Amino acid sequence: MSAADESSSRTARLQLQGSTLVGSGHWTVRHLDRLEADIARMRWPEGPIRLDLSAVGRMDTGGAWVLQRLLAALAARRPAVEPHGLSPKAAGLLELVQGTAMQAGAVPRLARPGMLEDLGRKGADTVLGGIGIVAFVGEMGAAWLRQVSRPGRIRWAAIAESLGEAGHRALGIV
Repeated sequence: MSAADESSSRTARLQLQGSTLVGSGHWTVRHLDRLEADIARMRWPEGPIRLDLSAVGRMDTGGAWVLQRLLAALAARRPAVEPHGLSPKAAGLLELVQGTAMQAGAVPRLARPGMLEDLGRKGADTVLGGIGIVAFVGEMGAAWLRQVSRPGRIRWAAIAESLGEAGHRALGIV
């Protein structure tokens, strides 16, 4: 068996065969990308669905979360769907995940601020930014005045060296 065949046999899959969902592969974080795509593309039939997971090789917490979300989504549309063929370890992991899972409506949505609040926040941000600019210009002006008032303290050699070094570094940019 080639590496590609072995990898594809491990990829988590979910296929609809009649009214039975058949899960296969390793339902681990490493192999869940295909499973998520399968679930997103799935066209759900009307009526009861049977979930057969006897072909699932391994399952980790990521796979149990996906299965828990799938079961919750199916339960919202139809009578509860019980997974069949799940290994005892995977069933225990699913039970653990279901015990800690949050319900879909349990997480409060972030309320969008109203127009007046948004305007006030943007105005305050603009004023604070303006104060910062004025403070910067003031500090630079004060430093410049200190240097101009005592021109003998200006280190012309250090300034020339800094300008030359900055110019040399800028050659790589051009």
